[in-house]
Amino acid sequence: MMKYLNLFLFALIFSCNNSEKSNNLKKTSNSEMVISRPLEFSKKTRNSLLLKAINQKDTLAYKKLSNFYLANDRADEFYVYAFIMATEHNYPKAYYDLYESLMFASVYINQFKRENSKKVAIYYLLKSAELNYKGGKNHLAKYFKNVDDIPSSKDYWLKEVESKVPN
Repeated sequence: MMKYLNLFLFALIFSCNNSEKSNNLKKTSNSEMVISRPLEFSKKTRNSLLLKAINQKDTLAYKKLSNFYLANDRADEFYVYAFIMATEHNYPKAYYDLYESLMFASVYINQFKRENSKKVAIYYLLKSAELNYKGGKNHLAKYFKNVDDIPSSKDYWLKEVESKVPN
């Protein structure tokens, strides 16, 4: 249990945010810059959506929050809510959002030179795919060339993460 807590804290610490990012610019597939408006919610609305998502397993509220936090480059803040939704409610999109949050953080802190963080992110991706989240299934090819080589999230965790975490 302590290893899981340490991994969670490790991931949370390294999912930091960069103060120089721009919320209004996004790249398209043609490398053009497109101006977009970030989603806005009042603090009261955000808190209401959080309570619905976490306490009532309201997936629509969760999706709205996910869109808000990730579109506004606030994955570091959202990580905790995604973690709770994933672990308490076994929600596939939440596992995928954990993967996305760690990937987002890697842009700012070159995190994937840190092998353990990358492995935790891949675990979340595998978990989302196992729970039939389409986005998770679509990204597995980045890490596993052969479909027959894709391990279960449990096997991956035991082999690649838990056995490699320093005591």
